[in-house]
Formats: sequence, structure tokens, C-alpha cells
Amino acid sequence: MSRLAIMVALALGAAGAASANEADTTADVRCLVVVSAMASASPEQQSSAMMAALYYLGRIDGRTPALDLEARLIQETGRFAPKDMAAEGKRCGAHLMSRGTRLQEIGARLSAAAKK
Repeated sequence: MSRLAIMVALALGAAGAASANEADTTADVRCLVVVSAMASASPEQQSSAMMAALYYLGRIDGRTPALDLEARLIQETGRFAPKDMAAEGKRCGAHLMSRGTRLQEIGARLSAAAKK
């Protein structure tokens, strides 16, 4: 394979990874918008919203630490229609439930292994 072909392949691969990262970042910023909206809810929901916000903020910071978070929050908030809040809330909630279930499974296995 020629040097040019290798460079093109690497560039395309990097572009694809950047695009995937951007999509993931956008999804996480949208979840942060949703959980921020929950901050004005009941005290129980406020606590859950704070934990969820820290989770999504950690994902965003881990992937794109130099992101202008304020600008992206403003941008994504401006893109939300009322119907989007419910749909995004379901998506984000399902993701959190999945990760929580996974963590419980790991904890159960670690606990069982410690008893042996």
C-alpha cells in the first residue's frame, strides 16, 4: 500500500472516530440538559438529578475535556422541542438504568468472590 493510501486511510479512520465522539458528546450534553431541568423538582428528584448530572459531566469531560460546555448546553437547549424532553429523558434514563444494573451485577460478583 502506498504511503498516500495509508495516510488517507488513517485520516478517514480519525474522522470517523471524531464523528462518533461528537455524536456521543451531543447525546451526553442533551442528557445533561434533561437532568438539569429536573433540578427544580422534588428533593428526591433533585438528588437523582445531581448524581445523573455528575455522571454525564464525567463522560463529557473524559471524552472532550476542552469542550466549551456552556456554549454546548445553550446550543442543545435551543434545539429542544417540548416533545424532545420526554424522549431524551427516556433515552438517558434507560442508559442510566443499564449502567446501574451493570454496576449491581459487578458488585454481586465481587461480593460473592470475597466470600470464597
